[in-house]
Amino acid sequence: ALAARLVFLNTCGRAANGAMARAFLLAGARNVITTLWDVADEQAQRFALACYEELCLGRTLGDALLAARAALRAEGALHWLAYQHYGDGRERLFESLPRARGGEGP
Repeated sequence: ALAARLVFLNTCGRAANGAMARAFLLAGARNVITTLWDVADEQAQRFALACYEELCLGRTLGDALLAARAALRAEGALHWLAYQHYGDGRERLFESLPRARGGEGP
């Protein structure tokens, strides 16, 4: 069984009708993020980075997705609408991680 807490399918091809997400959930993944349509590489990267930044701050999956969508909505493109979450939006993947301090040694 797959023990992944999150599978992020940020692929160039969409997961038709959620079939890929359902397959991962049936295999044991607890949460899946995928797109409803193709998203360009640059936009997909920006969305993933925005989402993971929020997750690393200790946000829930639902809050991280909302924040990533809001951050990219200002760009004017509709790619922020493509992302769908399957699973429990209340789940936290990380406790708040400390931010790296610029220029300081160990």
